[in-house]
Amino acid sequence: MSHLQLSALRHWKDDPAGRHLLVLLAVALVIRFILAPYPDLFNDMQNFVTWGLVAEHQFWHLYSATSRFSVPDNYPPLAGELFVVQVALYVGFFRIIGSHAPLTLTSSPTLSVWMKLPMIAADLGAIVVLYMLARRRMSERWALFLAATYAFSPPILVGGVIWGQIDTLFVFPLLLALYFTLERRGLAAGVCFGLAIMLKPLPLVFAPLFPIYLYRWEGWRQALRFVGGAAGISLILSLPYLMPPRPEVLAFLQNVQKLETNGHASDGGFNLWWLVAPNTGYAAPLWGPLSASAIGWGLFAGALALAIAGIWRSGSEEILLGAAALLAIAFFDVTTLQHQRYLYPALALLLAASFWARGYLSLYLLTSVTFFLNLVITVGMYDKEIPYLTGWYYFINAHLDTVLVITNGVALIQLGILIWAVMLFMRRSYGTGGTEVAAKETGITPAHQGSIAAL
Repeated sequence: MSHLQLSALRHWKDDPAGRHLLVLLAVALVIRFILAPYPDLFNDMQNFVTWGLVAEHQFWHLYSATSRFSVPDNYPPLAGELFVVQVALYVGFFRIIGSHAPLTLTSSPTLSVWMKLPMIAADLGAIVVLYMLARRRMSERWALFLAATYAFSPPILVGGVIWGQIDTLFVFPLLLALYFTLERRGLAAGVCFGLAIMLKPLPLVFAPLFPIYLYRWEGWRQALRFVGGAAGISLILSLPYLMPPRPEVLAFLQNVQKLETNGHASDGGFNLWWLVAPNTGYAAPLWGPLSASAIGWGLFAGALALAIAGIWRSGSEEILLGAAALLAIAFFDVTTLQHQRYLYPALALLLAASFWARGYLSLYLLTSVTFFLNLVITVGMYDKEIPYLTGWYYFINAHLDTVLVITNGVALIQLGILIWAVMLFMRRSYGTGGTEVAAKETGITPAHQGSIAAL
């Protein structure tokens, strides 16, 4: 089966596959621009604007300067630097035209669209990478169709372009890191992964997969290149906040700890802890001396061990993507402090794995439903300040007993998805001949032809 080359994407006008992908991206872009003017949920993006304004004047003290706010800046350096650039360009434009820049999202659709542009661009980038992954295994028509399911997915649109959450930003470089790992390009994979963790720490849960896979199936040089690329780009982006005498990174860690102090076992994520102890502090003793956090990370360690064992046994592209999808689901389902939007990367990873095994497609569709329900129900439960959602808030709270039964059902289904994912991963990684699965299912050797060598 032919494999889409990135070089072809540079010549869309001459390539039918490129033109079809371009149409998909154009429609996805139009829909996102229609939705982008809506103000964000829970004032998260308003915090981004505030942090950007503060950092515009106190760039070298970003984290300590914002620590006095009720919601201090608790995002890694690249995210903070992105907010600074966005706000500076926005304010600078209005200064040039001699006008005052509106800085409240609820009263400025222009500001809302502007702040969501990076999320929109990352969404489009993720669609392209998913399409390229699909073309490794299937025809152009099916690749376009499956990429479209992600492009127009309700939870992706709600969590990304409507809410404006930054989770959509790191999914794109995370997918790229996986793609380059499949291509055995350790340095490029490492740089992309470094960009992902500099936007949000969540991708760190996937960190062991990349160097272990590269070491096992390509050698220690590519594994070291991955580590070097990730560490190098992270160091470069963090340099402004590592300067003595008091590195700002210490203030960053304090800001993170400040927000976690009052965190619950579940902070709105319909998972194990929503069923067991939703209002219990994540660090409070729950089972003897063990806290919900300790139990959750213990369970996640089991999923991580299973994922590592699978990729050590098999060099199949499917196994790497399946391992990443398994960890995304396990992280949401069993660890604490989970918000509803933390399922975001699971959708992209489950869809990518489904290109190799149909079982993951069912998990992708089911997770799309649970993710969407988690989003819309928690929005109604916790926020009545959004004008166009006030009616939904009162409806949810008027039927709260019934809603809680539904949320528990969603949490149970989500746990069932995890069990299903574990069983599927074990069957695929241990029941297909181990190391032979790579050649049998993909026909790709460790030195297989790189599809993006011309990049």
